[in-house]
Amino acid sequence: MQSVLKPEDLILWKDFKNSSSEAFSLLYSTYFPILITYGKRLGADPMAVQDAVHDLFLDLWRMRENLSDSVSIQFYLCRSLRRRLHIQAKMLLPILEESPERQPQTECFESALIREEAAQYACLFLDKMLEVLSRREKEVVLLKYYKNNSVREVANLLAIKEQTVRNLMHRAMLKLRKQSFNASSLYV
Repeated sequence: MQSVLKPEDLILWKDFKNSSSEAFSLLYSTYFPILITYGKRLGADPMAVQDAVHDLFLDLWRMRENLSDSVSIQFYLCRSLRRRLHIQAKMLLPILEESPERQPQTECFESALIREEAAQYACLFLDKMLEVLSRREKEVVLLKYYKNNSVREVANLLAIKEQTVRNLMHRAMLKLRKQSFNASSLYV
């Protein structure tokens, strides 16, 4: 994400800081969808993302006079949202760990069977998805995402350049996304 200061952003930000409700409305309507998409990409719950974005804009309005005069609006808002979601997740973790639903419970036979079948299906589905990859792409994906190796470690293991590893991962992800889209359209 670039932090380039655009002249129109500087004017909008200045107007917003000077309590212009029109500027605030324009900020909200412009950046709300961007922030929602960004928050979902971070893996947060969609409702939590929406709440965090609303809270972010409320705090922006309350603190507008204390904010920096020149910022890259999108970079600033995305960074603020990321921080806010991170703090929410940290605060929620102890609550989830203590909740009675999270306590170990005995599982009925049917639930265990369904869970096992779902895991088998997921493995078969993943194997089918990986079939679209070349041998080298599959190798890179497995080393990077299943063995949790860094790009440098994958490059050393395969005796190739780091950039080659990145290129292979990029191509593999494009193929997997396309394959995933094709597979998901069958179930709609």
